[in-house]
Amino acid sequence: MKKTLIVYFSSFIVIGLLLYFFSMSWMNFLFQPALTKEINLFLTGLEKLHPQMTQSAYLNFSEKMQNAVKILPVFTTQYNYLSKINPCFKEFEDTFTYVDFWDDTLYSASVLPVDFLMVDQTVLVDSSIGNVIPENAEILAINEKNIAEIMSFFTDFVYASTEDERMFWAIERDYMNFFPEFFKAKNYKIRYKLNSTVEEVALNAVPWNEYSNWRKRRDSAIISIQETHEMTVIKLLDLKYDNNKIHSMRTVLENIVQKQPDNLIVDISGCKGIDTNYYMVQLLLSFLSDQEQALIPEQDTKYSQERNKIAVIPQETTYQGNLYFLTSKYSIYPLVRSLIAFSERTGIGKLIGEAPLSELDYFSNPFSEPLYNSYLIPRINRIQNKFNVILQKEDYFKYHEFSKKEYIIIQKYNEETLQFISDTFL
Repeated sequence: MKKTLIVYFSSFIVIGLLLYFFSMSWMNFLFQPALTKEINLFLTGLEKLHPQMTQSAYLNFSEKMQNAVKILPVFTTQYNYLSKINPCFKEFEDTFTYVDFWDDTLYSASVLPVDFLMVDQTVLVDSSIGNVIPENAEILAINEKNIAEIMSFFTDFVYASTEDERMFWAIERDYMNFFPEFFKAKNYKIRYKLNSTVEEVALNAVPWNEYSNWRKRRDSAIISIQETHEMTVIKLLDLKYDNNKIHSMRTVLENIVQKQPDNLIVDISGCKGIDTNYYMVQLLLSFLSDQEQALIPEQDTKYSQERNKIAVIPQETTYQGNLYFLTSKYSIYPLVRSLIAFSERTGIGKLIGEAPLSELDYFSNPFSEPLYNSYLIPRINRIQNKFNVILQKEDYFKYHEFSKKEYIIIQKYNEETLQFISDTFL
């Protein structure tokens, strides 16, 4: 009797562990017939078309998606699945129609503990956990795989009009961090170059949660400010809506309006901004302009075409001095592009720095009204917002193409940055 109870108890423990393992793994190990069914549902009906997608492009997209799933094994991982279907979305010819990981599938992901930076088709290190790789180091290879080959693999997931922009989005969407998951390596040797010296470091991957928590703490601020006798510089880090950071933005802007410095430079050269809520952009503009003009003149959705839906919030007092927006070729996040387009259309402020890689005639709203809601096909945007094309005026832009060294200077934001801005633009 005692042995029987022990056998039963042990069996329950084993079954419980198996069920636990299955429940934790079901999202990472996908059943190919289920994927085929999911893809067919996704492709059913013309209502699933992207707003500007032709019937021919849709048919090509459908064929590529079905073929991609057919070649998968009976059981596959999220990463293998994504690597097969993500390139298909380039048929939409929209940078912000793409597939991304569902957050709940990342619990077991191992990632490289490095924030990478793209500058002139060169992969640099912005920062790393424990400073295992120095800042500004240029990545040359990982596990003897040349960085060009690695980036070619990841940029195949991305649609953009230029190779430079494809590489930028491959970095910004963290694909490089998922090297361990895509390439199935256990040990990592990263070769890099710093100040003409080539070094190699053995690096351990970390759990996704550890990396994301580190980066969240590191990027907790959204705005920094520095002042000299001749100018005030606001460096915007992220225009995504965050209820906890609205007060900080408002306080900084209220102080600037009260002081009315002669020259105000809004640095958006490295600013992020993917969101469907434009409040942070509106809030910024409300202190810089008293013009009550629509921020988005036209919005195409699945259901309707909406006009003049978002306007600047008026303030009692606005900034009256010389206003500049410092841009780089990577000032191409949707909310950043909306800010630049508003400035260009209204003549508020003057652009200084590099011309952004992407045209300002339209941008997309990611993560809104997805084509299909499923953990198998997550985060697919389907909205495009359009701006009327406006001719660039020479007296509105003061162009300066940043060298790699200069780009690093403006991103680090210290006394050297302020001196460089002053010497170059004022």
